[in-house]
Amino acid sequence: VEALAAGDYKSAMEPFTRTGPSGPNREAIEALLADLDGAVVTDLAAARGVDAQVIRDAFAAAPLAAPEALAMGLLDRLAAEDEVFDPEADGRTVDAADYAGRPSPWPRIRFRQPRLAVVDLRGTIKDGRALDPAPTGAVPRALAGALAKARRSKRIKGVLLAIDSPGGSATASEAMWRAVRRLAAKKPVIAVMGDVAASGGYYVAAACDGIVAAPTTLTGSIGVIAARPTAQGLLTRLGLFQHTLGPGPRAHLLHPGKRLSQGEREALQRTVDDFYQVFLARVAEGRDRTPAEVDPVAQGRVWSGQAALAHGLVDRLGDERDGLAWLAERVGLAEVPDRVAYITPPRNLRAVVRGLLSARMAPLPAAVQEPLALWQQVAEQPYQAWCPWRVD
Repeated sequence: VEALAAGDYKSAMEPFTRTGPSGPNREAIEALLADLDGAVVTDLAAARGVDAQVIRDAFAAAPLAAPEALAMGLLDRLAAEDEVFDPEADGRTVDAADYAGRPSPWPRIRFRQPRLAVVDLRGTIKDGRALDPAPTGAVPRALAGALAKARRSKRIKGVLLAIDSPGGSATASEAMWRAVRRLAAKKPVIAVMGDVAASGGYYVAAACDGIVAAPTTLTGSIGVIAARPTAQGLLTRLGLFQHTLGPGPRAHLLHPGKRLSQGEREALQRTVDDFYQVFLARVAEGRDRTPAEVDPVAQGRVWSGQAALAHGLVDRLGDERDGLAWLAERVGLAEVPDRVAYITPPRNLRAVVRGLLSARMAPLPAAVQEPLALWQQVAEQPYQAWCPWRVD
């Protein structure tokens, strides 16, 4: 793979171009892990009512036997399942499936109240059509359709955009940004980040009126890469030779059978740098800053939600409930309405059937599946705003 990037920390293609992480990449990873470790230790200590050092000692001594965990205050008691809960001894129990499946008896008057809507943006951001089966990704037309439905509704007063995406296609991210801005011009839009809302995911979030992240959210990664598979060495070893003809010197720019010339690399780098400036401008507009002020915290670096708050990339720490409460406040409601509309992208029967047929193969291990997915992405669209990490 031949790859170019805008941003010292933009490392999505390093697994294909290096034998180990670069210095900036290692620096960012270590800082992020320190943030995540601190958040986990703090939350566990608060939940168990123990000192943070107890949690760190438990981590250092792991794995722990149950009596050891009890002695450290990590457990309340040791018991078998039948000692904790006996359904035959308590007649007030109800099966969870029956409870969840029973419709709530909402009074008719509630349907006329102002409502808030939740729209999901989950998975890899891809170029494509709204009705394509994309069970593991998101496409601009699908998101635009859901946002347009919320924009047209007279009862929906504001929208919560729930983002859980590492990014993807740079052009698709721009299209989604524009769709969110169209809605934000008419109604308040708050982004709430899940496990990851980075690169293209953050690009879209920057279009919202406010951003809520969890302390451990992976976000930022404001940068752009351009990559293309190259098989020239493999073809030569196999004794295969390709001869291509084109009307101009750049006709074969993305052809995988030949390596980039110096002039072609410079041309691609210019387009990557140009798109990076657009990315900075989008973030600057959303965060009420200048591109020059955004650039130091951009450069493709991934931040934890806690660090992103300190750097002004998000507004608050919280979850979806906090996002809905803030949205209700923005639209002038005293509290979150009883009913919240969940708007999903349109799907037709053909798309559903095609999606089922495309899932006939057994899934590959993540260590194989993720590089293949990225390879397929750059083969289809060389310009990517992609976060390179996943925290297990």
